[in-house]
Amino acid sequence: MGKHVSSDIAGSSSDRCKYKLDIKFFANNLYLILATIVLYLLNLYCSYNGLLVYEAREEISSSVFYFYIVLTIFIITIPSVIFSYLLNVFSQKMNVESKTKKVVLNICLIFLLFLAFVAQIPSTWYSFESLFRQSYYSQIKSRMDIIENQILEKKALIKDKKNNLSLIKDNLMDKIKNNNLRIEKAKNRHLELDFTFFTMKKDLQKEINNAIEENKALLLELEEYEDKIAELDNKLASFIAAKNIEKTKTQGINVLFKDSSIVDKENYIEYYRKN
Repeated sequence: MGKHVSSDIAGSSSDRCKYKLDIKFFANNLYLILATIVLYLLNLYCSYNGLLVYEAREEISSSVFYFYIVLTIFIITIPSVIFSYLLNVFSQKMNVESKTKKVVLNICLIFLLFLAFVAQIPSTWYSFESLFRQSYYSQIKSRMDIIENQILEKKALIKDKKNNLSLIKDNLMDKIKNNNLRIEKAKNRHLELDFTFFTMKKDLQKEINNAIEENKALLLELEEYEDKIAELDNKLASFIAAKNIEKTKTQGINVLFKDSSIVDKENYIEYYRKN
């Protein structure tokens, strides 16, 4: 009984000691913990802004906002967790004597190190995009405004042309409809006349044939205008696609490939000298 009580006391004392050690550890490393939290939040902010830049989103709904927050936390946290696990694996490796286990740990370490590096790329990429946007905000905004205005002007121009073509198309369809009515009336009249009205029946048949030929010509013309409308739609789609490519050239990633519309690949050093 006495041994049991003494063991409980020893266990309780050990727990208190461990608790004190934990408190002491946090107290001694408080600045590191706070620095880690600040850096994490800063990384979260930069990555989130960079993600929005890359996705070309300026105004988003609340659901999309929370989705991107979760996604940003994910792309930041996973590399950190992997790196922490790497440190743990490395510390275990230092205490392993078996050569086989050391080889296995080496392979796992290399693989996880590569995985951590790959997982860190999105966070670094988006942070760079955020920094680039902050550095060249006025140039990017000016360029984006120009592109948006060009798209709006092109849409208005195409819309006017399509409206004019649609009016002509409607007019052609009305003519075809009227010709169909003429054909129907002429056919009915032709059937009502006796065979003795040879000349009149011949004139009616001629009128029917003329209306049919006229409709054929009108249908060909109608098809041409439909093709013109489709061509305008294709031109607008191609124009918007080209402008979207121009938008992507305002992103920081294009600087690395010397294809940026914001930073001159020849004079970017002069820009920093002036600023």
